Amino acid sequence: MTIKSAIILAAGLGTRMQADADAPPKPLTKLAGITLLDWMIEKLIAAGVAHIIINMHFKADMIIDHVQSHKYNATILLSDERAALLDTGGGVVKAHDLLAGELQSAPFFICNADIIWLETGSNLQALAQAFDANDMDACLLLTKREQASGYEGVGDFNMDAEGHIMRHKGQGDYVYAGVQVAHPRLLANAPQGAFPLNLLWDKALAKTRLYGHGFVGEWMHVGTKEALAAAEAQLAAKAQTLSPPPKNRL
Repeated sequence: MTIKSAIILAAGLGTRMQADADAPPKPLTKLAGITLLDWMIEKLIAAGVAHIIINMHFKADMIIDHVQSHKYNATILLSDERAALLDTGGGVVKAHDLLAGELQSAPFFICNADIIWLETGSNLQALAQAFDANDMDACLLLTKREQASGYEGVGDFNMDAEGHIMRHKGQGDYVYAGVQVAHPRLLANAPQGAFPLNLLWDKALAKTRLYGHGFVGEWMHVGTKEALAAAEAQLAAKAQTLSPPPKNRL
């Protein structure tokens, strides 16, 4: 399955970056010469996505200026949350309303804007292929907890060989890697206003319609200055660049 649309969650406050007043919002933080936002946009385009919605709240004008100053090989729309921050779930509902036509009923990616990874294949394409619209409301990309650079929690889920996932009790083997494929029915009967995506995941879990797919590669969460420094060191050690592929630019 090729996923044609995506929502990038870029509306967070970015307080853990401890940035000064003039610093850009976290999605515009540069790593190896490219912003985290552009890195995700280019990954999505390379995976076949043609329509991308970015939600925004904190320093939204900077995100608007950045997107308008670049030309991407995809349609980019902005979901404005400056009036009220809607959390992850409410943000997805508002952004999804901007999709038109057949895209409104088709599966779509939901991606965080503070992650990067190194890979040899395409985790996005593999996740899209793993998604079964008949059995799944959402399929989450999951990475092993001990392999999650920049992550400081106790894990999010456990997962069996068939991809069934469950909430952990005490410590989870897997961490949500910040990307999922969702069917629009995941959003059915969603609350109004601000709420977390976890609320919708729990409903899908109760119906055994929430699945996971294992990440392959080196995954990095870039949510703090310390995590940013660690990611820079990891890339330097691998002599890797995050420069976007020229073919994805107009």
